[in-house]
Amino acid sequence: NGEIYKNEVRPLMEDLNSLPFPDRSSYYEQYNFLRNYPVKHFMSSRGCPFNCSFCYNHQLLRIYQSKGKYVRRKSPKYFLSEIKEVKDKYGFKVAIFDDDIFAIDAGWLSEFMPEFREQIKAPFACSIRVDVVTEEIVRLLKKGGCFQVSFGVETGNEELRRLVLKKRISNKQIIEAAKLLKHYKIPFLTNNMIGIPTETIRQACETIKLNARIGTDVPWCSILQPFPKTDIANFAIEKGLLAADYDRNFEPSFFFKNQLKQDNIQQLWNLQKFFIIAVRFPFLLPLIKRLIKLKPNKFFEFVFLCTYFTTYKRRHNLSWFTAFLFGWQTRRQIKITKNI
Repeated sequence: NGEIYKNEVRPLMEDLNSLPFPDRSSYYEQYNFLRNYPVKHFMSSRGCPFNCSFCYNHQLLRIYQSKGKYVRRKSPKYFLSEIKEVKDKYGFKVAIFDDDIFAIDAGWLSEFMPEFREQIKAPFACSIRVDVVTEEIVRLLKKGGCFQVSFGVETGNEELRRLVLKKRISNKQIIEAAKLLKHYKIPFLTNNMIGIPTETIRQACETIKLNARIGTDVPWCSILQPFPKTDIANFAIEKGLLAADYDRNFEPSFFFKNQLKQDNIQQLWNLQKFFIIAVRFPFLLPLIKRLIKLKPNKFFEFVFLCTYFTTYKRRHNLSWFTAFLFGWQTRRQIKITKNI
């Protein structure tokens, strides 16, 4: 009779072991290049205990407040069974653990890592967070066959990181974690962003300098994309840096631009294109700071795509040929999907 009934969200599923394994056949049986790709992705947990302003987790946590335990994890035995099923059915050479933070519980890892090494016998990559990682955790990862970890630097400016991004980690903690990983000879990828609301060119360059200082093996940098209803989007709207209705024309790419309205935004976009080169060759930064004053152009995009390709190869432990083949097939599939 014209009346809308809105039910509450269901309680969270706390026992992840009670769920069936994800049905990967819908992808692997339809897309040969995904099935044959030597890298397979897995998640051992749901939820994140932190509340960074640019991430979706703080909104989900609000939606599911009082609806059960937000951070949940599969048991080591159950997770190993899932991985083994994928290996037996489809095969893979590299495993990527896509948890928000995979290496957070030393007790869980001490049970999982020896069995993974024994049963799966594959190198893997995972995520850590520098303020909770310990030497014990790093040692367990190394023994388990970890070829790379990733962690968020986001920005080299502590004030931006703490006040705008709501990520309360210090540069000192980042430096110490990097030293620990270097000691155990585990290469690391850092997640960084440029185009943060109120960010200056000087602050963005601090991100480059911090990555160069810690010797980042795989520097990754995106343009911050303020997803609708996140705290950072609300912050940008309040500061007049984002239109209140910007989500009507929202394009969720974090490679080329965002919709922030601040005087230096095009220079920040350009700087992101040269980020990997600047970290690798810091002496080029003065030249890069001059180049970014030009208008965004196809050449800058080409530079970014070349360095991105190299980063992607290292991130997934691929050969040059496999990385190129997957990139080409992905590009082809995107075109087909757009035509549909």
